[in-house]
Amino acid sequence: MKRHMGEIIQNAESGHPNAAVADSTPFDDVMRGYYADVAGEAKTYEATTAAVDVADIYTAKSFSSKETVQQVITRVQTLAAANRDFYNFWMSEPQAVEKRLSQSSASYSDQKDFMVGFHKTYDISPMGKLLKARCDWSASVISLYSFALLHSSEIHVSRQQLVIDPKTFDEFKQKEDASFALQKTVLALRAQVDKSIQNTKNAFGLKNR
Repeated sequence: MKRHMGEIIQNAESGHPNAAVADSTPFDDVMRGYYADVAGEAKTYEATTAAVDVADIYTAKSFSSKETVQQVITRVQTLAAANRDFYNFWMSEPQAVEKRLSQSSASYSDQKDFMVGFHKTYDISPMGKLLKARCDWSASVISLYSFALLHSSEIHVSRQQLVIDPKTFDEFKQKEDASFALQKTVLALRAQVDKSIQNTKNAFGLKNR
């Protein structure tokens, strides 16, 4: 069974979700659709965000002028939209799985058991937490730089150091610290997702591409 499921996953990841596998089951089309959906959404996300450069975020240079601040906001807005799209996909995918399942030849009781098992793993997956954290982080960056844009007369760069007016400093620092914390959460969850993916590949005998 592990080899069987491994072939379904491998086919979906390689762009051939409907490739035949031996010893078919009533759940094959359901899982083909699921893994194809996830692989497709991940590729869309990567294509949308590949050119979005966030390397300069939080640097003094990125606050050096209204123009540079606005450029950061514009870039991160693209990232934020992609983050929301991926998160919304993830939240709605169980309904897509259930719809496919209802169209399968599996009995009603088997369908119920399948969905219980599916939710048992899906709902605790770190992927959902990562996608939500990405949304929160990109929103925090936009909030920070929008604040900087609004208070541009009180924020400037001197000798490559960010200088902030005392009356603005506390609120700026609060926003910056919150954004830093969310970025740290994203990185930690990304590591968890990578580990989970590797564990899945190991369980089903899949090789890293």
